[in-house]
Amino acid sequence: MHPDIEKRWNGVEERRVALVKRVEGLSGPDQITRPKAGSFSPAEMIMHMALAERWNVGMMKKSPPPSLKGRKVKHGIFWDKTLETMRHPSGEVRTMPQMTPKGQVHLKDAEKAWEDVRKEMRVYFAQCETPDSPMLKHMFLIGTLSASDYLDLLEAHLHYHEVRFPSSGI
Repeated sequence: MHPDIEKRWNGVEERRVALVKRVEGLSGPDQITRPKAGSFSPAEMIMHMALAERWNVGMMKKSPPPSLKGRKVKHGIFWDKTLETMRHPSGEVRTMPQMTPKGQVHLKDAEKAWEDVRKEMRVYFAQCETPDSPMLKHMFLIGTLSASDYLDLLEAHLHYHEVRFPSSGI
């Protein structure tokens, strides 16, 4: 893995572990209680992170980074707004149904799902020659992202949930 990518990757991994530990520090009932209607419980938030990242890994499987070599990195019309909203959360952001946990979520299951998807994702980061290498062909609204762009998205998404954890609704 390119050293600049690895440094940032290690940072998002440390933050993943820290966020799980924050949820583990809550009582059992507090882990599964939604702060308000329509929000995620802390355990559901961990599962949401796994599902969101699983969605992106699914796109990487369809078009792995080596298949994007020579392709231009091009941000879609919602890229800037998406990052800005997560970097400066002032309210709740709606999520896609595919990224919304279903049924009762247990922290251990959510933690394992997130850890597993991160292991898969690391393989795709290792396929990027530089931070500017195209990595993820996302929906046209987000665009084709470089490894650095995708790390920006991971960092912003983590930030959004770290800031909103747990009392303001996740």
